[in-house]
Amino acid sequence: MKSCNNPIAIPLFLTAVSALFVGLNLPQKQNPPTVTRQQDPNRPNIVVILADDLGYGDISANGKNFVQTPNIDALAKSGALCTNGYSNAPFCSPSRAAILTGRYQHRFGFEFLYPSTSKRDSVVGLPFEEITLAEQLKKQGYATAMFGKWHVGNRKNNTPTDRGFDQYYGTLGGHTMYKDSSDADVENSPQLWWPGSAASFHRDDYSAIFDGKKEVTEKEYTTDVFSRKASEFIDQHKTSPFFLYVPFNAVHFPFQATKNYTDRFKGEKDKNKRIYYGMIAALDDAVGSIVQKLKATGLDKNTLIVFTSDNGGAGFLKAPYNGPLSGVKGLLFEGGIRVPYIVSWTGKIPAGTVYTQPVAGMDIYTTAVAASHGTLAKDRPYDGVDLLPYLSGKTKSAPHQTLFWRFGKNKAVRKGEWKLFYYGLEDKYSLFNLDKDIAERQDVSASNSAKVAELKQALATWEKGTLPPAWADGGLPKFKPGKEGNGQYRVGPDGNLFYIY
Repeated sequence: MKSCNNPIAIPLFLTAVSALFVGLNLPQKQNPPTVTRQQDPNRPNIVVILADDLGYGDISANGKNFVQTPNIDALAKSGALCTNGYSNAPFCSPSRAAILTGRYQHRFGFEFLYPSTSKRDSVVGLPFEEITLAEQLKKQGYATAMFGKWHVGNRKNNTPTDRGFDQYYGTLGGHTMYKDSSDADVENSPQLWWPGSAASFHRDDYSAIFDGKKEVTEKEYTTDVFSRKASEFIDQHKTSPFFLYVPFNAVHFPFQATKNYTDRFKGEKDKNKRIYYGMIAALDDAVGSIVQKLKATGLDKNTLIVFTSDNGGAGFLKAPYNGPLSGVKGLLFEGGIRVPYIVSWTGKIPAGTVYTQPVAGMDIYTTAVAASHGTLAKDRPYDGVDLLPYLSGKTKSAPHQTLFWRFGKNKAVRKGEWKLFYYGLEDKYSLFNLDKDIAERQDVSASNSAKVAELKQALATWEKGTLPPAWADGGLPKFKPGKEGNGQYRVGPDGNLFYIY
């Protein structure tokens, strides 16, 4: 039989066969649904994912770790891993105040945790004069939603839906149960929070779950429910730009994880660590589910994603890991303020970028506003910087010449490789070269008096633009100096522990 070499015969034959199958009305293969939204590069979606008390070394992207975090690592590989990412405070709420305003929280007196009070008419919290990122983006036509931990105000008219968020589901206070501690599917660790103070498993008022302003009963593990609601929000807003803020309560105490996660770490004999590792794994899966939803809806290429933590790991709980850094949550050593920090935007930030210049939580605000082509208010200074020119490689200089911290009597300033630390209780300055001594173990102030004087002056100048704390320290306990018997705090040069105040 001769082969058919007629170029006209072949398409005619195929057309006839196609017509035959159409006539038979056979089911046709369905293509996957596609997003019909017209992507607007001038109004990208903004997604900010905030972990709670996640240590610098708690993600495997930052080096050797006890837990693998493949989803967070993949996000880092898709954009920029900032190895010198900082929180603006060593504690939850003041750090969040900086993220939400793009300003040093000291400019409006938000220096401390606000007191854990059930008085819903309390005046403490984010001042109404401050413009939150949600309020800013809402004015620009963005849909806004928050799922997770608020912790910048608990009075009745200072909740997320009062401060620019169209939707809110989460807890107003500093911590809450992840799931009912009596649930057969959850493992609980009764570790101490502060020495002599056991972690509590409850949800009432300050730690309740709210849907908008309505208190609700939630039975699902909070990490799972917050990520699920985030994904649902993305599904509901495919055709308009949105700002999605997901401040998980993970991995803050109380330590709780469902058994499907703790079972991954059966080889870990320490129950406290096993549960903590399970919490990290659940957080990693939650981050992965949000990113996957963006990809599935075709929105990932027009979405700026930031992942970071509100402060360093609470190393005194004997499970969080701050890697090679000294100090823990509550301290201005690197372990208390250097945090995981990832920025991703497909096509805008080169994949696989490792960025080594210092960046801060307050930069999220200004980066988001710049990305969305918004305009910052002219009646106040903003301390955050638009990171996009730096992370894209267009700008080679450092985003910040200096970064400042103040928490109670302790202060710190970083400029380049130098960091000056002021220990208020002893009226003592220490100087560290972080390029050579990331663990801050070698005080070189005696041999660098000119650098000490320069940074002291910079700190004094910065403080002139700040306010004193607007309220007391939130009832945090005071610790007496002592030898390192429990391993909770790093020993200072004098043999005493560095403690919070």
